[in-house]
Amino acid sequence: MVLVRKEPRDTCLQLLSTLNKKGKALKWELIKILGSEEAFSRWFDRNLILDKMVEPIEEKVGKRTLKYYRKTRKGERLFGTLMDENIVKVLGRIIGRKRLHI
Repeated sequence: MVLVRKEPRDTCLQLLSTLNKKGKALKWELIKILGSEEAFSRWFDRNLILDKMVEPIEEKVGKRTLKYYRKTRKGERLFGTLMDENIVKVLGRIIGRKRLHI
């Protein structure tokens, strides 16, 4: 069986869509998408939380305190931008040129 690696845009859209469904998601729901704790840490701890696209929140459920993640306003803007393929294409070209120092 050949595993096809998802594009980062597709992964990010899937993560943000999951957060969109109920307004929040548990860590294990997000790990199921990413496949491992390491991938979760890479996406959330080193990117989405650090850049304030997503924030952790805690809620009491009975006697337990559960840690959820939800999108911020910046995360909403990111989600909207990623949903528009034309904007993504333009940004890709702009970023590509910047990397080439054009």
